[in-house]
Amino acid sequence: MKCLPTTWVLGMLAVTALLHAGGCAGTQPTRGQRLDSANAAYAAGDYATAYRHATQLVVASRGVDRDEANYLAGLCAQRIGNLAAAENHLLAVTSSTDRRLGADAYASLGLIHSSQGRYDLAARDLIRAAPHLQGQDQANAYFYAAIAQQKMGQWAQARTNLMLARAAGDVAFRQQVDEQLAVTGYTIQVGAFQDAGNARKLADSVAVRASSLNIGQAWLVSSTDSRGVPVTLVHVGSFATFDAAQRARTALGDARSIVVPLAR
Repeated sequence: MKCLPTTWVLGMLAVTALLHAGGCAGTQPTRGQRLDSANAAYAAGDYATAYRHATQLVVASRGVDRDEANYLAGLCAQRIGNLAAAENHLLAVTSSTDRRLGADAYASLGLIHSSQGRYDLAARDLIRAAPHLQGQDQANAYFYAAIAQQKMGQWAQARTNLMLARAAGDVAFRQQVDEQLAVTGYTIQVGAFQDAGNARKLADSVAVRASSLNIGQAWLVSSTDSRGVPVTLVHVGSFATFDAAQRARTALGDARSIVVPLAR
């Protein structure tokens, strides 16, 4: 969830649907009207204002109304980069009597944990969310849980959840699942060149450093870039977990390198 592979907010309730009438007619806005204002600010991208309104509603509301306010506050806090607050708000929603709302909160928590590299928590929360979601939302939950499990080297569990994702998702999504099923580990990509000669030079150069660090051999891979232009990739090492590849990347000391999946 590519801190996740695509831009996706799983199971997010349409903010405009979080409208609950409350209170009685008068000069003061009702809770429903205040939630309308928070929703409108969120939809307009004014997450700080939406967060302020939502947190006020958390204090003023009870029950599911309070859960909805906490959920919106959590989404806003995530948007403005306050992940600690986002976790607190969303965690409060996971025990909601509205099971779908609780599942959405678990899903959002899973994505936050994944972005932080806390893959055990990400997989746990996404798997908790999945049974209470439907259709593509459910497929997405299983899919990103599986990616987190792959990063931890839990390949059998990841395959099970990928197959569940494949069964729940639409036709176009199944291709993504099939590509993820082909992942067998991770490697360090240290360069991508249109000129294969330059790729070979870098591979020869980095091979010496990689050998001294005992992190595996360098090799070349033919591929294409985002425009479909042929390129030659330079990869180093093969690792069972994402963290192991990250540690090797750090040891290699090349700031331009990235960790990428290995596929059969």
